[in-house]
Amino acid sequence: MTTHLAANSLLLDLSRAGERLVAVGERGHIVYSDDFGESWSQAEVPVSTTLTGVYFPGESKGWAVGHGGVILHSSDRGETWVKQMDGHEGSELV
Repeated sequence: MTTHLAANSLLLDLSRAGERLVAVGERGHIVYSDDFGESWSQAEVPVSTTLTGVYFPGESKGWAVGHGGVILHSSDRGETWVKQMDGHEGSELV
């Protein structure tokens, strides 16, 4: 759900995607900033569960993880995200 308050919600982790900052937190919020945190934009995210970690090994591709075993992937510096797996899907693999 898009909300103008996403950047003010509890954010739990931060990573750099090149010069962009990407932060994750409560309610599946992911926000990004291209001006070193002066302003934030909300990303398109397919989940509403708390996200606890984000990592970009390079400039464009990154992953976010959160409660319920959710794993998200972005290939556009954190603007849009797709769900790769969650705990329910993971339990079916065992």
